[in-house]
Amino acid sequence: MKTETLYDLAVGNKAEIVDFFDENVRELSEKFGLFRGKIIKCVAKNGPIVIENRFQKMALGKSLASKIYIH
Repeated sequence: MKTETLYDLAVGNKAEIVDFFDENVRELSEKFGLFRGKIIKCVAKNGPIVIENRFQKMALGKSLASKIYIH
């Protein structure tokens, strides 16, 4: 079974963050307010993925987004 990452999320879909590649990725993600259990929505994907985290939108590069695991 393939593990789905944040970068795999299709535009318009929501997902829950379930894990991170390692502690460094977890710490960096938490600085952006991206914690385990957080529900996020993909709003655009033109190179970087643009996500909506509550009322805030942010762009994440592929290198970081592909290390954040979702369900």
